[in-house]
Amino acid sequence: MALYLTSKNKNIAIIDPDGSVRSATTIIEIIKKLERSGYQCDIYTPRRYHSSIEVSENIFICPRNFPRALIPNRDFFRGVRDWMESLLGFTQTYSMRYRYAIGVNPEGIVLADKKFNFDGLIYLSFELFSENDTSSQLFKNLKKLERKASQNACLIVSQDSTREAFLRKNLGLLSTPFVNFPVAPSTISIDRLRLPPNIKGTVNVVISGSISAFTRAELIMASVSDWPCNFTLTVNSNSNFSTGLSAAPRIDNIEFTEGNLSEDDYVQLLDRMDIGIVGYAPITGFNPFLMTNIELMGLSSGKLGIYTRSGLPIVLIGYPFPDNLLSEYDFAISINDESQLPDALEGLVANYSHHASESRRFFDEVLNFDNHWPEFLGALKIE
Repeated sequence: MALYLTSKNKNIAIIDPDGSVRSATTIIEIIKKLERSGYQCDIYTPRRYHSSIEVSENIFICPRNFPRALIPNRDFFRGVRDWMESLLGFTQTYSMRYRYAIGVNPEGIVLADKKFNFDGLIYLSFELFSENDTSSQLFKNLKKLERKASQNACLIVSQDSTREAFLRKNLGLLSTPFVNFPVAPSTISIDRLRLPPNIKGTVNVVISGSISAFTRAELIMASVSDWPCNFTLTVNSNSNFSTGLSAAPRIDNIEFTEGNLSEDDYVQLLDRMDIGIVGYAPITGFNPFLMTNIELMGLSSGKLGIYTRSGLPIVLIGYPFPDNLLSEYDFAISINDESQLPDALEGLVANYSHHASESRRFFDEVLNFDNHWPEFLGALKIE
């Protein structure tokens, strides 16, 4: 179902209360493509993220209500800080008429629907949760608001058919148009296929992103002592936890890189790597986005897209990855826990050229942002 809007309005609002636009590759690529086509993207997100956003010059403080908040914060101190920042934005006006208001995640679609004027409302769902994931009345209320706002949307973006099915049932979206957009960047030219099967030198393994329990990062680092001695782990994260570790006495076979790498520097880092690790584990607690969202991870992992674009074979740990894709594309070895890492790493090295080739083929045929962009454009009738 396509939208037929006669408006020549080329202003688009991106409402992102949790700051995903800093690093979510799909959002970044969408903004780049829209701005190259002559559309103006105004990004509404908390002030603390502004300096790390490079895709648009029009960045504003995300509107909030306090103390009777429309949306809960995922932790208390961030909520207080966002409220103080929002006070500085009272002189701004949110009355501009946008061709599209694009709400990112439940918080974003609620604010977009409540506070913005638009011709069409779009929901970019990258993080999801179920009422069963939380006992917090704040988040249960957020789910009600998300359900109402999403039913006003003209298009929903999810990452794969499984996540689409969850959103349709959970939000009551029986006939709303969907576009499934895996989390991945646009293509780049690469020249890999290294590490011949008889490799005797160092094998460089990488983990990046959040250093936290739900990414299994500490368990992965703890397992390095059991790896073959020629395997080295590189950890790239901008989290305070990673910074503290890198300042501590050196851990054998673990290297730490500076966080907040530019896109070019990150590509160069991955070009020096041989294997990527992507691990997940659902976590119970206050944050409901660490349960169903992890269990239905599918094609929504940003690391998966970045690693396969660079042609890295991958070890998947506790990752609920679609079995049919693992069978069709032999780019990864899937294991249950870190005790199986040494065998998995050696298994990838033993048939390295094949796995590396399959990794890039998986990116080119399944994940590549450029493959999915035409469907998004077609749904919105944006030239």
